[in-house]
Amino acid sequence: MVSVIIPLYNKERTISNTIESVLNQSYKDFELIIVNDGSTDRSINAVEKFKDDRIRIINKSNGGVSSARNRGIMEAKSEWIAFLDGDDYWEPSFLSTLIDLKARYPDAGLYTGQYAQVNNAKEIIRLDRFPLIDEGYFDLFSYIYAVHSSSILVNKHVFDICGFFDENLTHGEDTDMWIRIGLKFKLCYTNSLISYYNTGGNPLSRSIGKFPPFNKRFLSKIDNYLIEGNDEWNYFLLNIKAKGLKQYIKRYPFNKEFQDRINELPYDIRKQHGLLKIEIKRYILLIKLALFEYPKNILKKIVYKFK
Repeated sequence: MVSVIIPLYNKERTISNTIESVLNQSYKDFELIIVNDGSTDRSINAVEKFKDDRIRIINKSNGGVSSARNRGIMEAKSEWIAFLDGDDYWEPSFLSTLIDLKARYPDAGLYTGQYAQVNNAKEIIRLDRFPLIDEGYFDLFSYIYAVHSSSILVNKHVFDICGFFDENLTHGEDTDMWIRIGLKFKLCYTNSLISYYNTGGNPLSRSIGKFPPFNKRFLSKIDNYLIEGNDEWNYFLLNIKAKGLKQYIKRYPFNKEFQDRINELPYDIRKQHGLLKIEIKRYILLIKLALFEYPKNILKKIVYKFK
């Protein structure tokens, strides 16, 4: 049996299609756990229209997607778990494909297949981020974005070893989880297209330009996963860190915390991501402020004082 977990928050327009994609699976031995994370729309009304003994609804106060997934893991009756977000959907062969893959490659802790994006226009977009194999084990650091929350089958025991989703993170909490799993277990992949990721319904796709606190992003934890002597893995992680820090320092050029974090990166990585040029521009801006803006402000204060 497989425990399918859907974290649900305000997905009244899409949740019915998501549930139907689970109920239409060719592999029938599953339970469907829908964790209603304090939805304020009519999502739960849409769920309650489905009459199937395999469906369980768990209501909880809003705590975020990681909180909902974790609750689902704790409630799961099966040793195998699949996640599906409330606006994504599966091919009818999703579960059977990954169950069969598990039988052929029994040593993995996580199994995954290809997923495609679906935009607001309902166009299906194939992605170029997957291992160049038909199926088999693969290295996470080469294909970290090949793993998506709605395209995996994972052994429940994995969470006992690696911990649950980090409920403190609001951005990159899934990547954080996959890395922790990848450091402890083998990952296995099939090139079959089995899942569809709805970018139009993803709240993060509507928050471009908004910057969460740094400690709410996976970037803040990257240093925890560096491995002494594993230069290839470390280089991969530090490049992710540099890319993220570049966004922050461009938005907050005088933030000492971000500048200190950038200075800790290896010189070649800073150079590769243009962080050295940003640092030079920052110093030029500081000089301009010191020569022109600050004296103006001081002069204004003096004039105001003697009015």
